Amino acid sequence: MLNIKNSFLKIVTCFILILAFFPFSNLGTILFAEDEELDFSLTDLIEQNGYGTEQSQEITNDLGINTDFESGTTEGWTYPTYNGIDFTNNTVGAADFTSENAAFSYGDEEIKYSSIGTDGISNNKFGLFFIVREKETDDNGKTGVAGIESPEITIPAHAYYVLTFNVKVAKLDNDGTQYGVNAKVIVLSEENNSTISMNAIKSTSENYISYGFLIQGNEYSDVKVKIQFLFGNLTESGEGEDKTTIKNEQLGYAAIDTIRMFSVTYSQFNDLSEDKNSKLVSLLSQNSDYINVDNGYFNITKNEKWNLDEYNSLNDFKPADWNQKVSSGSEAYYGIINTKKDSFNSILTQIGLSEIKNPGNADNSDIEKENNNVLMLYNSENAYQTIQSSNIIFTKNKYYKFSFKFNTPALSNQTNKLNFYLVDKDDNTIYKRSNIHSYVDYNGSNNEWATFYAFIKIDDKDKNLNFVIEFGTQENPVSGYVFIDDIILTEHTSQTSAFYNEEKDKYILKTEEGEEIQYLPQGTVTFEDLLKLDQNEAVNRSLFAYTYDVADSGATTPEEDDPSEPTTNPSSIAWYIVPSVLFGICLIGGIAIFYAKKIKIKRPAKKAKNTYDRTKTLNKQVKEKEKQDQIYQKQNYQNQLENIRKQINDLEKSYEISNKNKKSQLSLNSYLSKRQKLQNKEAKILEQIEKFNK
Repeated sequence: MLNIKNSFLKIVTCFILILAFFPFSNLGTILFAEDEELDFSLTDLIEQNGYGTEQSQEITNDLGINTDFESGTTEGWTYPTYNGIDFTNNTVGAADFTSENAAFSYGDEEIKYSSIGTDGISNNKFGLFFIVREKETDDNGKTGVAGIESPEITIPAHAYYVLTFNVKVAKLDNDGTQYGVNAKVIVLSEENNSTISMNAIKSTSENYISYGFLIQGNEYSDVKVKIQFLFGNLTESGEGEDKTTIKNEQLGYAAIDTIRMFSVTYSQFNDLSEDKNSKLVSLLSQNSDYINVDNGYFNITKNEKWNLDEYNSLNDFKPADWNQKVSSGSEAYYGIINTKKDSFNSILTQIGLSEIKNPGNADNSDIEKENNNVLMLYNSENAYQTIQSSNIIFTKNKYYKFSFKFNTPALSNQTNKLNFYLVDKDDNTIYKRSNIHSYVDYNGSNNEWATFYAFIKIDDKDKNLNFVIEFGTQENPVSGYVFIDDIILTEHTSQTSAFYNEEKDKYILKTEEGEEIQYLPQGTVTFEDLLKLDQNEAVNRSLFAYTYDVADSGATTPEEDDPSEPTTNPSSIAWYIVPSVLFGICLIGGIAIFYAKKIKIKRPAKKAKNTYDRTKTLNKQVKEKEKQDQIYQKQNYQNQLENIRKQINDLEKSYEISNKNKKSQLSLNSYLSKRQKLQNKEAKILEQIEKFNK
């Protein structure tokens, strides 16, 4: 009896251990990941800014247009303009959706407006109503598409706005097309207007559903837009007399109500971009922001405050995709400033730094007329700060040219010098250049731009690096301010044409003692020529060449896996398989012990020990299998890496081609977002490959 109890106890113990170590919480995360709610959705934005809410981010009333239609009219709204389309006979207008008396005809039915109903907002009766029925027999009948367009709306520079509206598609009868409600933003321009369209809202529903346009302001100036709603769809192609309109006719009826505008922070804007009912509208210039370094021209702001009128600190307009480190309690600030004279003076006065002199533009363009954004670092007291780029992947066996423009004004009581670093993903310093300044000869009032160049050769391994710019150090804090612009990384610089030197007898080469001074030749020079520069010479302070041939140091801490991406790491699968196998082994073992105690089996006599050691053979087989598995897994990651890089190349080509065709330009923000996601995947795959190389 005691043996039975002991056996049962062993089985229970094994079972408890399995339960203790089996990652049920993680399994729940996997099984129910699709049910996770967004951190911040359009619904959250609307609910947190209800009517009468204190500190509301809603700016609808500032638009000065009819957005709720409670006057019972569409005053201020007009019919859209499309080639060869007449909207005057279409049925679109304001309707009282609480009325039990008013009705409209659809086919053989008389339908009360109250059957559609309101979107539930207090004291809300009227909304936009769209109806498209079968065509009349004459040419003056319904055209098959109903549409309406808002007055102009101004989107300020650097703004992050969200325009929301509620939609109810009550009836769709032409199931073959189902174009539904099409919402569009028309970007107004002196040259050519452009259109950003939301996916057609096709599904009929009993209740209203909230949708939103996420509108990112231009990097320099205000932009005018209009909002357009079509029931059905119209698209244009061609130009001038050759312009044609494609009409997608709709049958049915729908309602739109409660159009609202909100101003949000950069963080809220990014969260809302994950909402499936939102559509991004980037008003950034198409030709501005991306040359292999995220936000290297400092045109994309990271607004800390939603209200642009409350902009009172340099930190309120931080640059997106850059991070700052400061000493504890340090009064070190950084942010984006427009150097155009009027804008610069206005901003610096607004944030209380009106005494700072305009640095001008690095290309000497006229600050009276030309817009240009620069990064400003400002230490109000003895302080230090560093800014660091997002991750950059350098491809093995390639040459690169890195450059940035900087202005370190000379002030008698301040030390305006910069330090520049390249660091790897483990924060190890790969290269450092200290105490660089933009002037050559100090005169106490220098205010000029210079360009720093670094030429880098990558060895036979891909590298993940970050650019770091430091103003002051923790040991030697400083007061003052500097400006930075145009951080550019050019890929695949040729070894034989690494740099074009326009300066005669300027850059000094290394020489032996007693030898005559030699200079970098004019014209095209090779990477090997640049390696001969004497870095102890002050004149060479902004021109440097570096060969990355150091071994990787220390263990790495891989980033957390992106939960949205499937993983091919066998160890993660083993977490779930191994406990199950262990449980089965323990259970079988427990049962075997139980019955072994009850059944007496005659044990055979011990045989002489065989000199053959089976364990060694098994261990050898196991090691060989592990080796083969690693080879297979590494090859799998290599294949994934090639695929990701092909996608990046295809995306770049697509972006370049689209910008040549003004009619089908790819959104810059969409391009940046897609490329960043691909680069994140690339970085994670490279981390896995590096593990196999160690």
